[in-house]
Amino acid sequence: EAENMAVKTPGQPLIRIRYHEYWGIFKNNLLAQDFEWRDAKEHGEEVCVIEERARCRMKQDVTPRMRVVLDGGEVGECDVDEAQWRLYRFGVRMSGGKHRIEVQLTNNPDDAYNYRYLHVDYIRISAADERR
Repeated sequence: EAENMAVKTPGQPLIRIRYHEYWGIFKNNLLAQDFEWRDAKEHGEEVCVIEERARCRMKQDVTPRMRVVLDGGEVGECDVDEAQWRLYRFGVRMSGGKHRIEVQLTNNPDDAYNYRYLHVDYIRISAADERR
């Protein structure tokens, strides 16, 4: 859950409907969490899927830009252009061991009149199903 992540640069926990919390990123800030990946195959890396459930505050001409970083390297970047919750998926190769995941808002300058808000509900990492 985004609101429970270890690193939350200035933002705000938000409650929408009863018992549904998420984190709002309002400036060029990030959410981050260290974790240990134990599902890697014995012979090294495996393909994983990183999912973020996110939305923007409201649909505007310039939408929030979300960047996903794993261990300091960019996994992917995209515009979050839906005011309704949506899953954003990125594929990555990952080995077992300790890692750090970050979700960043990259295009909202320090401006009181700029409303490119990125709301993040959760981040999930799972092994890709190789049978597909």
